[in-house]
Amino acid sequence: MKNNRICIKCNIQMKKTFVTHKNMKFEARQCLKCKDKIFTEDLAIQAINKMEAKKVIEAFKKHPIRIGNSWGVTFPKPLVEFFNLDNPQAELRVHANIKKRKIEISV
Repeated sequence: MKNNRICIKCNIQMKKTFVTHKNMKFEARQCLKCKDKIFTEDLAIQAINKMEAKKVIEAFKKHPIRIGNSWGVTFPKPLVEFFNLDNPQAELRVHANIKKRKIEISV
């Protein structure tokens, strides 16, 4: 990512700074003269990904449910949308990590 963005108004190099939105810190660029702050396309995409990841992580803490002789887990809507699980072509793979006592699901 380029750090040498030039302020359109002042024609001087902008410096890296951070802005806070919804208790999350995001990288931006700021002009030292006029104090304008901007997001580049790359920074905006990073911010969106960070917000989506936080939304998914916070939303997903579930207990298994009994289905006959098997066990299952329901997925919340934000997780289904984020990973496009409602697509008939979606396929999940379950990996058991015995040493860490983890079950990992990949799409």
